[in-house]
Amino acid sequence: TQKPVTVSDKWRILIVDDEDDIHQATQFAFAINNEYIYQGQKLEFLHAYSAQQAKELLHQYPDVAIILLDVVMETHDAGLKLVEYIRDTLQNHFVRIILRTGQPGHAPEQEVIVKYEINDYQNKTELSTLKLFTVVTASLRAYSDLKQLDLLRQHLEEKVLERTQELQAKYTEIVMLNHELEKLNQEKNEFLGIAAKKKKNPLSAILGL
Repeated sequence: TQKPVTVSDKWRILIVDDEDDIHQATQFAFAINNEYIYQGQKLEFLHAYSAQQAKELLHQYPDVAIILLDVVMETHDAGLKLVEYIRDTLQNHFVRIILRTGQPGHAPEQEVIVKYEINDYQNKTELSTLKLFTVVTASLRAYSDLKQLDLLRQHLEEKVLERTQELQAKYTEIVMLNHELEKLNQEKNEFLGIAAKKKKNPLSAILGL
């Protein structure tokens, strides 16, 4: 098995469709423009021909930015089940999921948008090259923004943890100092008590001798 890849210098796009023509057409749409670069990074396409293959690739490449997902594959709702797996099981809420279907009746747009956490819904017959470019670019922008926000969140959490540890250390130091002060105060009181007793009976020591 290959080691999971988490960092890439390219935007990974996963095409999930059981029709090879769709894979070729999608990749060709971007191949005709080799200079397509977003934020200094080119595209890298991954290919899955079933929901199961898609799951395996998502485990291998958790940094996939976009999934172009067919609905009807090995089953009539394989694509929708895959969406649930990605969001609920993998807990991946960063990847942008674009549903593409050639059979809208199997997955009515309004129902799917309300029920499933997808980011766009496209009919294959209406998805022109220009529209595909627009959808992909918008999705990459959203993915990039989400990742940046997550990095900021992690940074803030680290700072909060660091500050909490510093305060905890200060608190421990103060508790120890307070304990020392209480000990010194007790010794002072004992000394003053002895001194006061000696002062009240100054000849007791001499008489004892």
